[in-house]
Amino acid sequence: FDKANAADVAAADALKTIKHHRDWHRACNHLLDSVLWPVAVVEKVYRPSETPGLRYELARLVPVPHELLDFRDGQLKIKDTDELGNPSSTTHDPSPFRYIVHRGHLLTTPDHWGGPMRSLVIWWLLGTMSREWWARFLDRYGAPFVVGKYPSGDDDSRGVLQTAFAWAAKIGGLVVTSETDIEIKQASASDSGDAFEKFHGICNREMSKLILGQTITADAQSTGLGSGVANAQEGVRQDIRQFDAMQLGATFTTQLAAQFCTINGLKGQAPLFVWGMVSPAELKAIGDFLTALRNGGLRVADDSIDVLSERAGLTLERDQSAAGGGNPFGGPPGLQTFSARGLR
Repeated sequence: FDKANAADVAAADALKTIKHHRDWHRACNHLLDSVLWPVAVVEKVYRPSETPGLRYELARLVPVPHELLDFRDGQLKIKDTDELGNPSSTTHDPSPFRYIVHRGHLLTTPDHWGGPMRSLVIWWLLGTMSREWWARFLDRYGAPFVVGKYPSGDDDSRGVLQTAFAWAAKIGGLVVTSETDIEIKQASASDSGDAFEKFHGICNREMSKLILGQTITADAQSTGLGSGVANAQEGVRQDIRQFDAMQLGATFTTQLAAQFCTINGLKGQAPLFVWGMVSPAELKAIGDFLTALRNGGLRVADDSIDVLSERAGLTLERDQSAAGGGNPFGGPPGLQTFSARGLR
């Protein structure tokens, strides 16, 4: 929480082993389901620790299946299970001492109203049905069909046509009289197929907008020469990634790290969970900005290095070899500079 506070540094060091826990990535992936579900829940299981200075350590992080979440009473409850894991008729409250409950969206509605995925149900149904409708259309009209013509009032010719059509299998052949007129019609499947394709694409794009905030990365689209649409939509996707990472980090800090520090008697504040959240383009822009500062005779303050580390997801420090013996970059003598070689 505060790198200048020894107690906070000790608390962060004690929690660094969590990222190597066997259940860590699975728990993170499950909690991120809450960007679409109302909530996502993970159970915490502790055991006595054999590490010096710690009383307890994490034994397991168990994702709670979404089908065990019960909102029938208007609030979140978890269904009890038997020895085989089958849900029973009883429920219990998700105690914060036992569970991590993550809400990864901006909805302020009650949990039992549903999450963002609720608005995707209709689009998913329409997208799925459009494939079935298209298959039915091809099955019925995709193959050529025949049209028979017979003289008016000639019941014998009509009977011959009906019998021939009944015995014909996918236009395998027809036996008719020479006076009977047969035409083969071809349905305009291409025009109908374009309509189905457009409708199916619209359904998929609407779902991508909610989940990714844009459609360019999910479906290749022509935006015109020199268009900045792709960059704009990529910026939206990066904003969503950063928001998801910040929300998940805040949940771990308040519902996992704080409890870990308390039960182990650690005096420091709960550490912050930070992932590398900026895109390669943003990292390059930051590097160019730092280079421009260096060339202008300016340097990054020590406090700002911590901010850069959090944004980049890397541990940054000053390059001490560049600080001694004058400034190797041609700046004012004795000026300490920030070097890209300090990245590690």
